[in-house]
Amino acid sequence: MTTLKATFHSVEDAVADATQTYAPESGHLVATDGGHAAFVPAPLPPRLTYSDEFVLALSRADAALSELSGFAGGLRDPQLIVAPFLRQEAILSSRIEGTPTSLAELLLDEVAAEPDPSARESLREVRNYVAALQYGVERLKEVPLSPDLVRELHERLLRGAREAAWTPGEFRTTQSWVGPPGSTIETAVFVPPPVPEMHAALAEWGRFLRETDTVPDLVQCAMIHQQFEAIHPFLRGNGRIGRLLITLFLVERRRLSHPLLYLSAYFEAHRAEYYDLLQRVRTQGEWMPWLHFFVTGVRETAERAVEQARTLTRMRRGYRAHTKGHAYRLVDELFRTPYVTVPEAQRALGVSNPTARKAVRELEAVGLLEELTKKRWPRAYLARPILDAIQEPLEGLRRKSEAAPKRSPLKSATDRAEPEPTKGELMMDEALRIVDAARQAGVQVRLIGGLAVRRHCRDIGFMDREHSDIDLIGLSEQSRQLHDVFLALGYAENRYVTQATSANQLQYVKLEASLESRTHFGKRPHQAAPVRSASLVDHVDIFMDVMRMDHDLDVHERLDIDEYAISPADTLIAKLQIGQLNEKDAHDVIAMLKDLPLHEADDDVSIDVPYLAEVCARDWGLYHDFTTNIGIVLQMIDDYDLTEEEMARAYGSLTAIREALEEERKSLRWLLRARVGQRMPWRREIEDQGGGEAQVIAPEWDWRRDLG
Repeated sequence: MTTLKATFHSVEDAVADATQTYAPESGHLVATDGGHAAFVPAPLPPRLTYSDEFVLALSRADAALSELSGFAGGLRDPQLIVAPFLRQEAILSSRIEGTPTSLAELLLDEVAAEPDPSARESLREVRNYVAALQYGVERLKEVPLSPDLVRELHERLLRGAREAAWTPGEFRTTQSWVGPPGSTIETAVFVPPPVPEMHAALAEWGRFLRETDTVPDLVQCAMIHQQFEAIHPFLRGNGRIGRLLITLFLVERRRLSHPLLYLSAYFEAHRAEYYDLLQRVRTQGEWMPWLHFFVTGVRETAERAVEQARTLTRMRRGYRAHTKGHAYRLVDELFRTPYVTVPEAQRALGVSNPTARKAVRELEAVGLLEELTKKRWPRAYLARPILDAIQEPLEGLRRKSEAAPKRSPLKSATDRAEPEPTKGELMMDEALRIVDAARQAGVQVRLIGGLAVRRHCRDIGFMDREHSDIDLIGLSEQSRQLHDVFLALGYAENRYVTQATSANQLQYVKLEASLESRTHFGKRPHQAAPVRSASLVDHVDIFMDVMRMDHDLDVHERLDIDEYAISPADTLIAKLQIGQLNEKDAHDVIAMLKDLPLHEADDDVSIDVPYLAEVCARDWGLYHDFTTNIGIVLQMIDDYDLTEEEMARAYGSLTAIREALEEERKSLRWLLRARVGQRMPWRREIEDQGGGEAQVIAPEWDWRRDLG
């Protein structure tokens, strides 16, 4: 064993005279240019033997993380809870480094309500952390996690830093060390690798980062975090970047659908153990205690995050049920930021100052908002129940760290009974239930039409409209299994639709609806129709492989992009390919374009513009209707209650898409068909069945004949 003076704590907790030994397999010592000892970690992964106890802990952590990812992926508007989760992670990761910012200070700063001036620098650091994490999530759609992306993240983390010497976005070019304020390299408690060895270690770290199927994802994530801390490639911000990488790694590996794991809360609650276990890896080669600590933190944090997300979702539904108009829309903003001022409400809602003030007063009347007792300018209001629900999991982790005998229950933010969900919410719940049931049976189906738009949009208040039925797309090779799924869910097949479309489209009818209709048909003409049953969904239409609408859209190889719906790009095509665009369709298009960014790659949170251009470049008829409808929607944008920012975003996206379609190189088939133009029909004539999202290409079926 070799002696290494390197008991690694945070600067505040450093123990300058600690001396420990280290195992050769953990790394080795080298001399710096000045002759001081520096630690170089060994390449990953180490050889480990997993105990039964650890395997069980890892399994439980995997299950908890999967539950969190699945729950977030099924939310209609996940951004409502992503925002508070991002802030919690940013605050606690920064707090570990000695930045004493509170959630209240950060939220007040966001609404320009004059927080304590002395907290400005700390607030900037926390805001930068949020911005860096958001940037990283977006960049992962374009580039893989790598040392180069880490440099980009570091630049955003330290953007505007007080000391230019911290070189944001650049790996260090000089030797660094860690110790208490005023320490020198001689008195430092940890000395990371010299610059040449640092670059070599980073290259090895980047190689391991790209490895898959070598070790379990959570084990690899824990190793990546520990190794980054040991390499210490920046002059400042290494700890925050290292913790930020945990979330990004799990997002990239699709273990998290959204950045909702605030693991820094667990690290902060067990700060001494966190640093001690990291150091034991370096000095003793003891990986297993660190890995067990890490997966335990993932499990506990993920479990609390799921409970918190459920609480916030219930609260949102409750408050929305007691409001309307602009107050209804302001409720969603309060879940993003529980503090609000009238000017901020005016900006968020895109209304006049008196209208925003009225919305704030309405929420005061229902008990959601209260004015802060400390006078500020502008006056600030707090949605205390929402803030309590956001902060409760953090308090729970602190209580657990104090060895409380039992885990404290989470508080409910409101004592109101849970309100009845809207028809749109019920329809969406049933649609998600069908997709989940199919997934459990190994069957792929995805939402299309208006419910797919609802799935992808963040502003559910704008999208909240009634839907006449549920429309899906499935795989013809799984039609038999799909049939069994619907039978188990209480649906009956409409055989007439199957026969009339040669099984290219299926229809399943809710049994309650079919019984009601048979009763209705048995009455004499002068008798009144019965009151509609409790069943909200009459029937479900399913295209097989290809969406055969005005134009054909083959998506059977693209159903993996989103867990519940066809991709945003395919959803947009399905709307803009319609031959006779109506107000509802234009509304859906605007909803998507004001909420979703344009992108150059297929994912579930943005619109893939090259894909749109490629599809339209193969089919002149589709191109013609698509671009014609873009012009129609552009003329209708002013008809909706959008903010100037939303209008600009929708307008800019529409024009950018149109330009991309025009510039895309067209196929020979497209060019030949363009010569014929409108002299011959270029779309299928679809029979209208009364406003359904995806009209059935067959006459309305006869309940008595087909179920009799």
